[in-house]
Amino acid sequence: MTGVFPEELSRGIGIDHIDYQLLDGFTWEVMADDDPVDLYSFVLSPPYMLHGGLQKGVLMTMGPDYLVRQIPEIKQYFYLLATSRWCSIPWSQDAEVLGCLYENPARERWFRDKYSARDWQLFAPIQEADWTNDTFFCPDSVEKTYDVVCLSRLASFKNLDIFAAALQHYWRQYGQIRVLFLPGFDGPNAMDQDEYALWRLVVESLPSGYVDTRWYTDAEGVRRALNQSKSYVLTSLVEGKNRGLHEAMCCDLPVVVFRDFNKAARGGASAFPDGAGLVAQFDPSDLASTLKSVGSRTFSPRRSYLNGFSGRRWSVARVFQALGQASLVAGDFRTSPLAHCIRDHYQLELEDIIYDRTDLPTYWVGLAHHREGLSIYKDRCFV
Repeated sequence: MTGVFPEELSRGIGIDHIDYQLLDGFTWEVMADDDPVDLYSFVLSPPYMLHGGLQKGVLMTMGPDYLVRQIPEIKQYFYLLATSRWCSIPWSQDAEVLGCLYENPARERWFRDKYSARDWQLFAPIQEADWTNDTFFCPDSVEKTYDVVCLSRLASFKNLDIFAAALQHYWRQYGQIRVLFLPGFDGPNAMDQDEYALWRLVVESLPSGYVDTRWYTDAEGVRRALNQSKSYVLTSLVEGKNRGLHEAMCCDLPVVVFRDFNKAARGGASAFPDGAGLVAQFDPSDLASTLKSVGSRTFSPRRSYLNGFSGRRWSVARVFQALGQASLVAGDFRTSPLAHCIRDHYQLELEDIIYDRTDLPTYWVGLAHHREGLSIYKDRCFV
């Protein structure tokens, strides 16, 4: 965990003219000399042999600089794709590809101007940092109990006061609304005084029984909560990972964000694909009106999300395009040249590998697991 969180961005101060250096002032990457407690990686594509030559795979990792120093040979087998839990252009200096949150040409030009010695640097706008599993987060046939779900930490920069005021306005203007709130705690006793006050602000914004709190839960619990809801709202103006948005769209929930959400990082890029939701002004009454509108219109969030915006298949393709190997991922993912190469070498489907449906290790945690994972792929490459 490195850098300083840019608190001044939390309420949109200077959001039109923010310095990119400040915007990237915080990262959770594991740098060269860091403690590898947060070291984890995902195999986006395994290495394979073709015509007697080794073809590199792609490893999406939180610690490319650390790995290069601890396991130098890893770059013989994998292109390293850097990812960060916060900043939209990672700090890594050793990754061939930097995984960006958005396709923002102005941002890339700024980077190349500032770091002129790294004009070789490649960028892949893969929209997120968590390798969201769009087959796990998917629609389920459960009753839609709640009108809106909100997953948010209890912090001032999450703008929960605006959300609470919007719920009150909705109740006065439009009538009943049922809300599911996931603050990520084990219960009220785990909160400090400020966090408790924010939680009370949300749950008491409506009459008793209309805001339900669901305490800390795992991925299955999040998936269940999303599928029990009709829409998803994100209340912050600045986010690093976009995970909640991605999981909601995967579950086919229309999403609502503020118009200025991640504005400085996005440039002209969209916060979500067309047909996946609506944007609101940073105002309680407008947020209430938008929540009302989203409940009365038809959207196609999952289809829009997977059709050229994000998802695991799409992310793999974007990385190979960034590497100048677009021909490998041309056409349908399942029948692409890359899929054929993986099938010939491993007798496995590439799609099964990226969705963790094989015996190959695709999620590595900690240095020892990285050494073990690399050893397995080395053995499989030279059988």
